[in-house]
Amino acid sequence: MTRRALWILAIVTFLTYAPSLGNDFVTYDDDLLVYQNPNVLEFSPQTIAAVFTTYDPELYVPITLVSYQLESVLFGLNPFIFHLTNLLLHIGSVILVFWIAFKLAMYRSRQHAFWIALTTSALFAIHPINAEAVAWIAARKDILSGFLFFASFALYLKFSESSKRRDYIMSIIVFALALGAKVSVVFLPFVLIFTDLFIGKELNLKNLKEKSPFFLLSLIFGIIALLGKQTQLASLTLVEQILLSAKGVSFYPWKLVWPTELSIFHPQSYPIDATSLDLVAPFILLILLIVIALISLKRRGAFFFGIATFLVMLVPTFATFWKNGFVYFASERYAYSALFGIFFLLSFVCVPLIIRLIGKRTKMEVPIMAGGLLLGLFLAFESVALAHTFENGETLLRHALTLNPDSTHALNNLGTTLYQDDRLDEALEMYNRALAIDPLLPQVHTNRGLILFKQGKIEAEEAFRSAIESPPLYRGLLEDELQCYFLLSQIIEERGNRSEAMILLKQARDAGPQYFTPHYNLGIRYQGLGQNEQAYEEFAEAVSINSRDIDAQYRLAAVAAETGRLDEALIALKKVVRIDPDYGKAKEHLENLERMLQVRS
Repeated sequence: MTRRALWILAIVTFLTYAPSLGNDFVTYDDDLLVYQNPNVLEFSPQTIAAVFTTYDPELYVPITLVSYQLESVLFGLNPFIFHLTNLLLHIGSVILVFWIAFKLAMYRSRQHAFWIALTTSALFAIHPINAEAVAWIAARKDILSGFLFFASFALYLKFSESSKRRDYIMSIIVFALALGAKVSVVFLPFVLIFTDLFIGKELNLKNLKEKSPFFLLSLIFGIIALLGKQTQLASLTLVEQILLSAKGVSFYPWKLVWPTELSIFHPQSYPIDATSLDLVAPFILLILLIVIALISLKRRGAFFFGIATFLVMLVPTFATFWKNGFVYFASERYAYSALFGIFFLLSFVCVPLIIRLIGKRTKMEVPIMAGGLLLGLFLAFESVALAHTFENGETLLRHALTLNPDSTHALNNLGTTLYQDDRLDEALEMYNRALAIDPLLPQVHTNRGLILFKQGKIEAEEAFRSAIESPPLYRGLLEDELQCYFLLSQIIEERGNRSEAMILLKQARDAGPQYFTPHYNLGIRYQGLGQNEQAYEEFAEAVSINSRDIDAQYRLAAVAAETGRLDEALIALKKVVRIDPDYGKAKEHLENLERMLQVRS
């Protein structure tokens, strides 16, 4: 019976999301992570090293990027394969969720364990709140880390029953891979503690010691993740983070009950006011959930396990409110692993009640089965519809705008998508709509200026100046938002006004000294003018920010040699050759420099 149920679950899940297999890449994050990512397009020792030593752009997701690399090298940039991998990972997670829920339910409700497991996994399989994670190629990091999270969880449960060290070691190894896919599963060790309490194990030193390797991995990967999130964390006050966290927590249970208006964008408007009802009410709900979990802790019941697992697995999402300069209180894919806690709690409470009701009133069996079937069809239909919205970048962003016509983020990204399709007038309309809603959007002014520049219109200069003069009110500038300085400097230099062009490049550096690009561009300008000392300073700062940028290292080597810093030139050239042995004449220059230094010594 169990094997048949798993086959049915796998088939239903596949059929629900099969429409996503015909989708293309989308122009929102798929380009950044996959089809325009040089570390994915090539599979080599250099690119493998790159994905394990860099953020992309702010997340540490090397295992996810390796999965993209393998698909790319084996099948090329075939979106069908990338979507199929996502779907197979989801099916794998569904099967693991069934097994985990069954094992947990056996400790507390043995006679209902099968139906609790089936209900939990069925909800997890077809609920539209998981559609984003399945149907979006860029969400691979969420669905891969989720699959590995459930695999590690299942291996730990197996170890709890068998006491076999092999299962324990495998659980730790798989957890390390899960963290490498995305660090959002960092709180698995706490879930394992909640599990011990739920299944009746004593919380003693021996049990805590068993979790120590998990906690150590969480600490290491957590530190790595926080280093990539420093700008985002610094951009919100503690009160704002708490209020947004509460709103995000309340969003997911509500959408489980009423799964409509799901989208990749759930924006939060500024200012974030502590007196606003849409922020205060979720905060009260969050406190209520915590109180219920604590009350249930005494009995170590399902309410404690379900709520605590849900809440603790959502904690990492509280550091991801900023996206490309816009604030969002929730993203459906982020809750992929956390939702297990709620699905299990609902099933654990409702399944015995329904079975008891059917037992007392046999006439209720048909209506309840019909109701369950209708609910399943409704959820599957919603998931199919959502999967279709990921057909391409335009359909995805137009769906977001249908739900939120004033989303400047969606308007800006749709404009960029249309621009890439050379539909310039339509793109310009999107940018104009975004600026009519919020004129303080430097990236939108810049994108608008790019179109005007391409069309040969003099208004391009005005657009770039508007970008410079329109810094956002509630945060600092992003690196991409400094592009307006560089573009305007090019226009000014073409007129022969080199001094003003240089001033603009210096202003860009001063506006974003923590970013790589301003130092790099200013270094190129100094190098072109033969001011090698100043060029050296800028390139040295640029490579201190991004040591794997091969051109910056190459240029640093050149100006270091020109200024007599031969040892530093040697170090930079060695890095270039290590990253790409065939880059330019790096290998030849390195050999010449080594001979020169040998002669001098």
